[in-house]
Amino acid sequence: MKELPYFFNLLKNNNLISNAVNNRKLSDDDLAGLDYTRKDKNAVTVKNFILDEYDQFTEVFILMSEFGVLVDFITHDTKYFENAMLYFNTNAVARRKRGYIAEQKALQVTAKQINKFDIFSVTVHGAVMISEFYGCKIMTGFYAG
Repeated sequence: MKELPYFFNLLKNNNLISNAVNNRKLSDDDLAGLDYTRKDKNAVTVKNFILDEYDQFTEVFILMSEFGVLVDFITHDTKYFENAMLYFNTNAVARRKRGYIAEQKALQVTAKQINKFDIFSVTVHGAVMISEFYGCKIMTGFYAG
């Protein structure tokens, strides 16, 4: 089994992420003390999410379904993209994605694929992206098999 990268070790040790992935649901007790908005029973946005003293996110979106759990981490700190080898054990080549228009401004997104790892008895897939619009986004998907 591959050793988990730094970022995934942080997720493994976080109760909120662990409960979301393992149970595919989050109770109000799981979210106690957090600044969150529940979109519905399967979707939650958490503001000012702290993994540890060095890894904090302006927003985390969690979507749970019978197929798996998607978790997007958003921050203005681009260290996750710039140091993908440290955080995700990947030296993937950055690829420019198709641009888009937001708030009447043309924006570009550049992404790096994250290697697959086994965590919480499922496989996590992901990408880390940067954009002028949101800064850095880490997209993760936790799926069985």
